[in-house]
Amino acid sequence: MARLTKSDERLLRKLRDAPLETREELQQFIVSFLDVHLASVPLSPGHSSPMDFIWDVYRTAMLDDTGGKPTTFLGLANRGGQKTLTCSVLIMLLLHHDAFRDIIHMASIAPQSELLHNVWLNRHIGMPYMGEIFKDFSMKRTTTTRGPRLTITWGTMDAVNAHHGGFLIQDEVDLTDPTVFDESKGMLISQRGHSPINVMISSRKYAVGNIQNILDKIEEDPDYGKTISVHKWGQLETTRKCYPQRSGTTKTPIMVNTNDLIALSVADYNNLHAAEKVKYQVHQGYENCLKCGIFSFCLTRLQKQCDNIHLTPINDTVKFFSSENREFFRSQRLNYKPSTKGLIYPTYDPHVHDKSTVEMYKILDPTIKERDEKTIMFNDLIKLFTDLKIPICMGVDFGFNNMASELIAIAQNRDGLPTGFVIDELCATGLSDREFALETYNRWHKITITSIFPDIATPGGIKEFKKIWGSDIGVCTNTNKDIDYGLNLVRNMLLWPGTNQPHLFLHKINCPHLRHSMRHYRYKIDQKTAEPMDKIYKHEDHPNDAIRYPLATLLGKSPFTMSFGAEYNGTQSIDQTIITGDSREPLVRAPTGEELLSILGTHAPHGGAQDRPRTTEEEAADKKKFWWGFGG
Repeated sequence: MARLTKSDERLLRKLRDAPLETREELQQFIVSFLDVHLASVPLSPGHSSPMDFIWDVYRTAMLDDTGGKPTTFLGLANRGGQKTLTCSVLIMLLLHHDAFRDIIHMASIAPQSELLHNVWLNRHIGMPYMGEIFKDFSMKRTTTTRGPRLTITWGTMDAVNAHHGGFLIQDEVDLTDPTVFDESKGMLISQRGHSPINVMISSRKYAVGNIQNILDKIEEDPDYGKTISVHKWGQLETTRKCYPQRSGTTKTPIMVNTNDLIALSVADYNNLHAAEKVKYQVHQGYENCLKCGIFSFCLTRLQKQCDNIHLTPINDTVKFFSSENREFFRSQRLNYKPSTKGLIYPTYDPHVHDKSTVEMYKILDPTIKERDEKTIMFNDLIKLFTDLKIPICMGVDFGFNNMASELIAIAQNRDGLPTGFVIDELCATGLSDREFALETYNRWHKITITSIFPDIATPGGIKEFKKIWGSDIGVCTNTNKDIDYGLNLVRNMLLWPGTNQPHLFLHKINCPHLRHSMRHYRYKIDQKTAEPMDKIYKHEDHPNDAIRYPLATLLGKSPFTMSFGAEYNGTQSIDQTIITGDSREPLVRAPTGEELLSILGTHAPHGGAQDRPRTTEEEAADKKKFWWGFGG
């Protein structure tokens, strides 16, 4: 190989220092100066690639065209998906071309930071011409002749409070402590007249945590979604190309269940039961695709991959798929959906359990005509509960600063299985127990509520509720707080064992806090093992506790006591009556409306013994339209 002349070297340095104007120029720079071959071809629907991610960030940083465009970038990568390598390439590009912003790289743990510094950056700096701008190079502080500095740290509160810069790169965000992650946004500052830029890259390990919180916020708040650019890539994007020598050239139909990642020949598909066949769709493959073993997610897409021997060999991808848990592979390799590992309510599905007023009404009365649906209001739903003798209870959870109450109607179906309708909620911050009790009364005093099930750890709060609500409402004085029993009960009601039918519904408009809490309710994650622990992550859990109390008490196995206070007159209240209910039977059915009202006796407002008996004709009419109905 001929030696480079000084003129050649000057040209190379000029090329090295010149900002890049196109994605093709960027990719060529990374290959030529860093000898890095990133995945660059999106293959799965809706996916991107590490190269597209870097170009999006680089283009924004160099053009500084941030008016109305995102300055926050999120890269969702698969396990082994070039995350830290992508960070190191981006850092080298910025140190050479962005003369305005100091860079902070913050990994979740120290070993990740050491990998970035000791392996990747050291390798890049060792490439010809790439180390010349560095004045010093260390974990604590790297300085360059161009001005910008690089700080490499990891996710601690000390780091968050000590370092500030115009470019923050956060590696493996999902493993960063949530408190540290929230505080880390304060590390960003404008520098030399240029806007700060935040880059986050991570695998999405669970359906909870920092990454999922961001994605949920994007979905819930369109304005927030406009401020962040999301790129996602998975195992296919980082796997080598499939050539005809491997797949064959003769086309053949293959039946695929994409949800369970199963691929079958037509002959094997024909042997399935009809109920299983509906899960499959036909796809065109080649004669060797079934032998390969990954057609259920490849679907011949790897034939569109570019020639890049630096990507994962196909046989390694086959090994991952055959040896790893299927949910793990879907979530952390393919990046299709997050794992439910660690979720307390993994079967909660907003599309199944969240219902509007009309949808709840139709569950109770399937005979309602379509033309009448538009006239149904919330008060009509409340009246239907009352007419069908379905008790409406209130669960209350107190907190040091936050508190929540939920209204839940509990019915039973023909088989005696309980069904809950959470119809409204009240969540508050900074109120006293008395103020909160008044808020619930002001909101719900016109609704027929039969009983209140408060958190018994706050006797002062119970006293205030008895004062405010008066003698008509029974307040449980020994609410069942058995956490394991209550959690299992709610899980069963979300998806009843043996039936796969939902038995708990949440009002999609009235209960936003509960819906959010159900989706994110989880166990703590061990930061060392990344595995869930047996301790609940106590954050925004008050709505969940508020529905658990009435369900676990009414459908539990222990006696419970209802206390009725005198009518509140603003000055005093005394206990008048104690009525004890017994729910020691195993959970095989919900109490009937008559049973619950008999417990509450004449104190039940608008119900119980004070209601006139229903005629035989009325009962027959109800049974036709309302198959959840309480016995009478």
